[in-house]
Amino acid sequence: MRVTVYGLGHLGTVTAAGAARAGHEVTGFDPDEARVHALGAGRSGLLEEGLDERLAEGLASGRLRFTSSGEEALRGSEVLWVAFDTPVDDDDQGDVGWLRARLDALAGLIPAGTLVVLSSQVPVGFLAGLEKRWAGHGLHFACVPENLRRGEAVRTFEEAGRLVVGLRDARDRARVALLLEPLGARLEWMSPESAEMTKHALNAWLATSVAFVNEAARLCQSGGADVGDVLRGLRSDPRIGDRPYFSPGVPFSGGTLSRDLRYLANLAAERGADAPLAAAVLESNAAHGRWTLDAVRGSLAGVRAPAVALLGLSGKVGTDALHHSAPLQLALALEGHGVRVRAHDPALRALPPAVAGRITLVPAVADALAGADTAVLATAWPEYDRLGADDFVRAMRRPCVVDPAGRFGRALSGDGRVDYRVPGQPPLGVWGRSREAAGSPQCGAPGVPPGAHSTKVLDCRAAIVTGGSRGLGRAIAGALLDAGASVLVAARGPDTLDEAARALAPRVRDGRRLLTVAADVSTPEGCARVMEAARPLEAELDALVCNAGVFGAVGRLEDTHWDAWVQAIQVNVIGTALMCRAVVPALRRRGHGKIVCVSGASTGGGPLPRLTGYSASKAAVVRFAETLASELAGAHVDVNALAPGILHTQMLDDMLAQGPERTGADFHARLARAAEEGGTPLDKGAALAVFLCSPRSDGITGRLLSAVWDDWAALEGRARELEGSDLYTLRRVTPPAGGAR
Repeated sequence: MRVTVYGLGHLGTVTAAGAARAGHEVTGFDPDEARVHALGAGRSGLLEEGLDERLAEGLASGRLRFTSSGEEALRGSEVLWVAFDTPVDDDDQGDVGWLRARLDALAGLIPAGTLVVLSSQVPVGFLAGLEKRWAGHGLHFACVPENLRRGEAVRTFEEAGRLVVGLRDARDRARVALLLEPLGARLEWMSPESAEMTKHALNAWLATSVAFVNEAARLCQSGGADVGDVLRGLRSDPRIGDRPYFSPGVPFSGGTLSRDLRYLANLAAERGADAPLAAAVLESNAAHGRWTLDAVRGSLAGVRAPAVALLGLSGKVGTDALHHSAPLQLALALEGHGVRVRAHDPALRALPPAVAGRITLVPAVADALAGADTAVLATAWPEYDRLGADDFVRAMRRPCVVDPAGRFGRALSGDGRVDYRVPGQPPLGVWGRSREAAGSPQCGAPGVPPGAHSTKVLDCRAAIVTGGSRGLGRAIAGALLDAGASVLVAARGPDTLDEAARALAPRVRDGRRLLTVAADVSTPEGCARVMEAARPLEAELDALVCNAGVFGAVGRLEDTHWDAWVQAIQVNVIGTALMCRAVVPALRRRGHGKIVCVSGASTGGGPLPRLTGYSASKAAVVRFAETLASELAGAHVDVNALAPGILHTQMLDDMLAQGPERTGADFHARLARAAEEGGTPLDKGAALAVFLCSPRSDGITGRLLSAVWDDWAALEGRARELEGSDLYTLRRVTPPAGGAR
């Protein structure tokens, strides 16, 4: 389709690039000539992974162009996709009048019959008002509320899973489907008002979750409870489970969630509805912001000429956005109280002129910490996970760390040299004793082998888990932590990575560490970044779990998008090989190690028609593991493949959303049954991963073990029986009852 995207800010630029990649002929239109010129040269100016590459691809293909002329933009266009980012004022109120003026300025140029699709952030009823004002223009209307995540906008646009579509005239459904179906998302059809309200309700739900857990953390602190234990108790209730967004941290900011809460509060006031929750959530969020300010000010009591190191200024990991940023507001509030603030943020190179004279932005973390009295972890960038107590003690004048998200957790709470302040946890020493205080030897101490004096099978060992932020990867990371290991979790998405780290933090044992790194392990650069992040664990690094994977293309081989087919090979096979290639030298030096390659439902369970790329890649992973095991036999490094069964994770939901037409009726029915039954429990695959990373599996190598079919626990101590046999390999020779003979 010929599509005009109107408004080329964050939302519009991602939409234009994504629609062009989906095969549409796209013209991006914005009155800002400088913006249009930069985009025409392939420069978005936005901190969004992959966006500039998508722009370059679209421009080179001829499917994407940009203009500042309304007449040129709309000439021959079938769709006008409105994608302005609705401005937010200082009170988090959306400036709907600004957006309405931009639309009315273009109204006379829109050809009759054009489909107008509204994705800008607007209050419920806005599209109805637009339909009424433009009633005589012969236009058609739809509402598709945006649902992008800053820092992950390209991925969330291209892998949306589902799109909410508001439509009043059912006759327009086919045209809207023609526009949206190439994006590969399931379409949820409803009225425009319901679509607009869904956007408000979704953001209100997320905001309420953030405010609730932060408020619970403050109450835990007052009552002497540990919020980590409380959240673990909540998640253990099947009515809640692991999926809800429950992790204490900084207050929400940036205007996105607040704007929808304001829309709901305004709607209640206009209609006379009794709806106090939206206002209460905003007040609770403001209270949590005051907690951080009060904690910092309290830490500086009696200090002359106080200095604070602010780690992070942007409103969210993965972005350089400062508008309505809670860390920036904290910095300005501290400066207003006479505190010198030195800030570091890996995404920022300069500050806006309005604040540059009040806050000092420094290029390195060490520069921010030097001589500071208090350090605040304001934005939880993965780079800061490398900091330990020694870094703060060495650089600061009086090492005090205020950590609203509890990100540094037990790495600091058990160290008496650091005054560590975090909401939701009892006084120091209750849960954060160091290994010395607990009477246990330090990992890596002379004469102390891994696991000595410990009941934990992986004590004094460390593991890397790729694809570890969600689903099976997170379950494996948690099981490894429970078994006593330190863990580095690697994943592409900063948001899911941050959420995973907060969820896993309560499971870190005394003296161990949980690190995270945002990296794409299907590239050499991404693997190098993982190994750099693993340096604090180098002396104990003993295991690698390769879990990163994608389904790739779905459908008949001749009909699939080739880039998506190749992606399955790139991520599942090449990503596994690259990560093993990066880790093997460290394991050789150690003289011992474990590598676990997660295969999939296609290995050992028969062919999967319409998933040729995925099936081929996962079978290749198994044969790769078997071959690498032979190569590393003399190095005492065991390499095995793990088949977890059909799991009910986001990948399964995304596959179901493709529908039986693309996945095949039989396979879709099989997936639907698995989803209805809950799928294979994640803890089955996680338990097998722990076994394969532990001394219990020493000598078992080159095998494909199923978490569902195989009695793998019975294999302990039986490595010799498996040598030279085809048991537990891709050939899937099933052993007789009682195990190998």
